[in-house]
Amino acid sequence: MCVQRCPKCNEDDLHYLGDNCTGEIEDWGCPKCDTCYEVDVDINRHFETMREVVVWVLKHGLQIAKNVIHQ
Repeated sequence: MCVQRCPKCNEDDLHYLGDNCTGEIEDWGCPKCDTCYEVDVDINRHFETMREVVVWVLKHGLQIAKNVIHQ
């Protein structure tokens, strides 16, 4: 996934590596110069469209299913 050039080597193929801080920061990496970057993320919550869900779990907290309750 390419969204920006590497500021160090100008490579145009940065790779998404994951997120941290509950999605408020993403980690991106440059495969050419092996540099990692943290990118701030803006989160917009739309509580006017929230819906109730039911989550079933196995032992040890592993999630196995999530169903939306239609109203």
